[in-house]
Amino acid sequence: MDSNAKHLLSIINDLLDISRIEAGKMPLHLEQFELPTLMGELLAEVEPLIHTARLSTSTELASDLPPSSATARR
Repeated sequence: MDSNAKHLLSIINDLLDISRIEAGKMPLHLEQFELPTLMGELLAEVEPLIHTARLSTSTELASDLPPSSATARR
C-alpha cells in the first residue's frame, strides 16, 4: 500500500511540475549524460523483475552516440 501511495504522489508531483514548466514558473536545469550509462542503470534496476517474470531483454546501442541532455529527476 505504501508503495502505491508513493507512486501516486510521484505522478501528482510530475503533473504539477509539467504545469509549472508550461506556465514558465519552473526553470529547467539541463545536465549531460551518456545514454549507455543510463541504459545500464535502468537495466540493473529492472533486471530482478525481468528475471522473476522469467522474461529476457536485450539492448543494442550505437557506439558513437553523442551525450544527451535532460533535467535531473528528483
